[in-house]
Amino acid sequence: MTQIEIGEVVSVGRKVICELGKKWKLGGLEALKPACPGRPVGTGRTLNSTQERELQKCLIEKTPEQYKMDFALWTRSAFQGLIKEL
Repeated sequence: MTQIEIGEVVSVGRKVICELGKKWKLGGLEALKPACPGRPVGTGRTLNSTQERELQKCLIEKTPEQYKMDFALWTRSAFQGLIKEL
């Protein structure tokens, strides 16, 4: 089959088929496996695990109003305020 025919069968363009063919030639089936998206787990964190657990406990046990904040529910802004307070 041509690249165009394969693309029609699997509903992708010829360019995608061409790129997959190159990957196959370079690394076989292993090269076609999708990579995990996003950055690695744990990178970019500013809090240690103890601080994270403490914040999780605060989120579960109380509302922002109980911390005398101007929020009824936990929002990103409310959470950031809680981090600054602790």
